[in-house]
Amino acid sequence: MKKFRTTAQAQEDGFTLAELMVVVLIIGILALTAIASYRSITARAAEAACLANQRTLYSALNVYSAEMGEFPTATNLDFLQGYANTWDFISVCPLDKSPLTFDSVHGLITCPNHPFNN
Repeated sequence: MKKFRTTAQAQEDGFTLAELMVVVLIIGILALTAIASYRSITARAAEAACLANQRTLYSALNVYSAEMGEFPTATNLDFLQGYANTWDFISVCPLDKSPLTFDSVHGLITCPNHPFNN
């Protein structure tokens, strides 16, 4: 025997269009928040990697100056190639792959395109 459904029972079976739109809106807001957080985190990680590279190169520069008795006058860092491991990786900025430079006046290793090293 077939049961007949009342209109009240038929309306309770599914979601309304408004409910589905609210769910899609909430998922969209969560996705936008996650994307913004991801971009921020990756930028900060690249900055931290660049600063770590600068510290490594600065240590190599100290070893070089201890051996040679003075800081070099060059602006590129090629003179440190024998003093630091993984040279190709640490001599460039991870943010845009620009080469790090050496300021011989102040004795600083800088990333020329990014202000976080000031």
